[in-house]
This record gives sequence, structure tokens and C-alpha cells, in this order.
Amino acid sequence: MLQTEWTILPGMSGLPLQKHPYIRQFIRIKSGYLRFYLKNEWKTFAAGDELIIDKNLPYTFNNTTSNSAKFVCSYDPAMGLEQYFKGLYKFANSGLVQNQTFTFKSVLGLSALWSNYPVEIKPVNPPNWLVRILAFTGKIFGKNFR
Repeated sequence: MLQTEWTILPGMSGLPLQKHPYIRQFIRIKSGYLRFYLKNEWKTFAAGDELIIDKNLPYTFNNTTSNSAKFVCSYDPAMGLEQYFKGLYKFANSGLVQNQTFTFKSVLGLSALWSNYPVEIKPVNPPNWLVRILAFTGKIFGKNFR
């Protein structure tokens, strides 16, 4: 099991719609409000709320408020997620995303990162086949975050 703690800034969105085929997530909101897209609808969760994201369930999240929100997430089993999050940290600090805006280069970088962990994480929208093509292109241009 792996546990992470996240701070989501005001107006910030999570990663594109994704799923974890073999990993179950347990989330507890520590402060603020977050919206999670689960089972084809947006649901708002507040401090103290808990939710479970079952294996293979597509999800994303965002913070539409003017205050930061924090949550703790446990992943069971962890599989290769610790290495994935190290790569995500490198990606987040690479300068490819400016003012929470993705550019074509940042999409290539994120796609390359996701392609390194095909068992742990599967993109839903954009579709996996497109992410794999973008990942290949990103790796050619040196945008590979491990």
C-alpha cells in the first residue's frame, strides 16, 4: 500500500480522465472542497468526507473554489505508483506546464510518463491509443519522465 497527500490549488484540475485497472484508491478529504468525476457525474466532497475509487473506475477531480483543498489517498496495491509519482513530480517541476495550462510539449511529456506505467494507469480521455502515439513522439523529443 502507498499513501500520498495532495494539495490542490484553487481552480486546479486533476490529470485527464484515467483509471487504475488493478489498484483501489481510498481518499479522505482533509480540508476544503473537491469535485470528483465518478460514474459519469461530478460529485462534491468536503473536509471529513471519504470515498473509494474501485479498480478500473474512470475518474478525475478539480477544485472550483477560491481556496486550496487537501486530501490523502491510499493505493492498494501500490504496484509501481511510487516510481510513477516520482516521475510526476519531475514533470510538474519541469516548467512544461505554465499557469496550470497544458501545451503540446506538456501533453507529450505527460503521455510519455503515462506510457512508462501501462499496468498502473490507463488514460480514458484522451484514449489510450492516442496517448501511446503522443508518448512515442514525446520520447523522441526527450520528454520522458521516469
